[in-house]
Amino acid sequence: GPGIQAGDLPQLTDDSGDLPPIGDDMFVRLDYRGGRCVMRLPERPLDLRDVPGGKSLLLSGDIEVTLRGFDGTDAKQAIESAVREYETGKRTRGRSVIVGKNGTANVTLYTHPAPGGNRAALAVTYPDAPVLILLTVPAEAYASRQRLLADLIRNVSFR
Repeated sequence: GPGIQAGDLPQLTDDSGDLPPIGDDMFVRLDYRGGRCVMRLPERPLDLRDVPGGKSLLLSGDIEVTLRGFDGTDAKQAIESAVREYETGKRTRGRSVIVGKNGTANVTLYTHPAPGGNRAALAVTYPDAPVLILLTVPAEAYASRQRLLADLIRNVSFR
């Protein structure tokens, strides 16, 4: 280990990573049977509420995030049918894979009309976790918010 210096304070090295440190409200947690999903946030949510099977939050820049957990042996089928239902009335624009703290996230991008203008929507699923994460943002802001959205997805962890 480091030698002890007389008369000097130990150095503090910053290892906080990309996002700011987690304050009390700087993450959202979703418990489901067999585990827990934690999404680190770049700021305190403007709004956080419980929705059936999960949590919904609003971040600045009109970013809406919904986390839903699925219990039971048929969780995979339940997620697939929830995604199919979500796709109704939306155009699929592309797919990608993001590697995060806990393995792989499969991401699909959609657009859909909404009051106040078109929205871009991301549906995120994980091969090994019964969780569906939906993120939406005004379509014209998608390009400038892309990095933040990717960071949110990357900073999801499972326990």
